[in-house]
Amino acid sequence: MPHQQTHDSLIGSVPSLRMPPSVGYQAAAVASCVVLAAVGVVAITREVGRPIGIAVAVLLLGFVLCWQWAEGRAAGRRPWTRSSTILSWVSIIAVTFPMSQLIWPAASDTTTYAWVSSALAGLGLLAFFIDRWRG
Repeated sequence: MPHQQTHDSLIGSVPSLRMPPSVGYQAAAVASCVVLAAVGVVAITREVGRPIGIAVAVLLLGFVLCWQWAEGRAAGRRPWTRSSTILSWVSIIAVTFPMSQLIWPAASDTTTYAWVSSALAGLGLLAFFIDRWRG
């Protein structure tokens, strides 16, 4: 049985892919969701104009994509799953709600729309993080 002991010790030395992110990383990610929503609310309610609105919209989308890129490449995390892919797309679609108001402002109630659409964008990204961090 020496072969079995070698095999067991080899399996025991393999690093786990289920390492949770640090508390600091999680706090930064959750704070980023709040910042994402806050920037959307401020930009929409201030009616910043189309050129600045487009720039802010691109920054919001880039913010979500950068977090997804970083989370997908974080060392020691669980493999990317079907739910990760779905929630990745949900968060991208959710950030388009405030983006649409920034690029094509409507005459509707912008304050309510700003809060609801920006909250959905932040919650979409948060749902993605929670899925990626679950054990």
